[in-house]
Amino acid sequence: MNQETTHINPDIYQNLFESGKQLLAERDMKSLLAAAVNTAVHISGAERAWINLFKEQAQNIEFQVTVNLQKTEIEAAPFEFSNMIIENVKTGGVPVMLPDSADPFFPETAKHSKPVRSLSVICIPLKHGHHAFGVLYLDRQLLKGRFTPEIFELVQEYAKFICTAVHGLKEQEQLRSLISNFEQSSGKGSSTCY
Repeated sequence: MNQETTHINPDIYQNLFESGKQLLAERDMKSLLAAAVNTAVHISGAERAWINLFKEQAQNIEFQVTVNLQKTEIEAAPFEFSNMIIENVKTGGVPVMLPDSADPFFPETAKHSKPVRSLSVICIPLKHGHHAFGVLYLDRQLLKGRFTPEIFELVQEYAKFICTAVHGLKEQEQLRSLISNFEQSSGKGSSTCY
């Protein structure tokens, strides 16, 4: 799929739908996030990706899954610009696409004092209601092509599947925990409904 054109292969929507159904079927958060970030890379043509889920109160990272990124890279100075974008999206709750991160006309670039590597960037908040509980970050070198508005829209739609799947899985985990606590407090190892 050529990422510089505005045409998106119609088959990608069917693949997106199938991938969304697979996410909804996942029963393990790390597996769900790994599948989600790998599909986001596939549909966008990104070279690197990062998905974070934050703990409810502290906003510390609860889960983190990356593609073509190491933890040492994320914490290093060259990734500072990407971390700034992620923080802005996390706190502002608004998706961002920078076709060229070195373009001085973008507010995100203008705020950054150090030279920025030429990247095309997409960063999407993962929300339930108005609350951002995570972030999906994608980038690639401009030599590989810019993200287009169509790709940006496609990734935003896919992020809705991710949000639904994560929220559903968290609710299932809470329900299992409640059932387990109830069984322990009632002194029974299992319960039967008639």
